[in-house]
Amino acid sequence: MSQRGFLVFSFEYPLAPEALFPQILKDLMTGMGNAKRYFETYDGDGEHIYMTGTSAGASLCAYIWPLC
Repeated sequence: MSQRGFLVFSFEYPLAPEALFPQILKDLMTGMGNAKRYFETYDGDGEHIYMTGTSAGASLCAYIWPLC
């Protein structure tokens, strides 16, 4: 994606069962907040955000998208 000109942020998050579900979402929301602070620095467009993931990552995107 970055090779095609998209600004890409990749988030790491704690995995179950070591972390409980709410903590995983909190960590991802913190990551999203940090990314938003850098949108302008890297000429990103905060009006057009696309999230993607596989397996559990895709489900987590669906959970945090309305909160962004």
